[in-house]
Amino acid sequence: MYDLRLDNSVKFMKIIFEYSDHEQVGFDHDAVKKIVDETIRSSRYSQALREKEITLSLATVPAQEMRRVNNDYRGKDVVTDVISVGDYSDALDINSETRKSFFLGEVIVCWDFIQKSATIYSVEAVYEFGYVVSHGVLHLLGYNHGTEMFDLQDRVSCAFSPDLH
Repeated sequence: MYDLRLDNSVKFMKIIFEYSDHEQVGFDHDAVKKIVDETIRSSRYSQALREKEITLSLATVPAQEMRRVNNDYRGKDVVTDVISVGDYSDALDINSETRKSFFLGEVIVCWDFIQKSATIYSVEAVYEFGYVVSHGVLHLLGYNHGTEMFDLQDRVSCAFSPDLH
């Protein structure tokens, strides 16, 4: 469990983070947790969530597993970089959560796809991993694709990807 102080008050957000590295990517658990924490802390929901205990999980899976998950959840029989699976359909659901402790969801990432994307976009794979993890967390928070989302992902990934080495 990791406590993230959001301001100078005595209130904390607790983030319980589970990381299953099925692909043995080898990134440090604490460094990956920093990406998750900073994404949530930097989101527009940080104040609303500051007194909550949030649990979320992240798993790296091989391409064939990602293809199966994508087909099961989205009806798309292709490999993708990230899928977010959660109980909240949009930002209103997150803001109306009354329980102090809740499961936000799971972020599933495909390391093979991330490595290929990094090559295509001429970025380091660790940057792309941070970008994709942040992207998945933002979807769990109810974000849709747009400038606000992509800018936040970029800031988080630039700040924390070097810690993954």
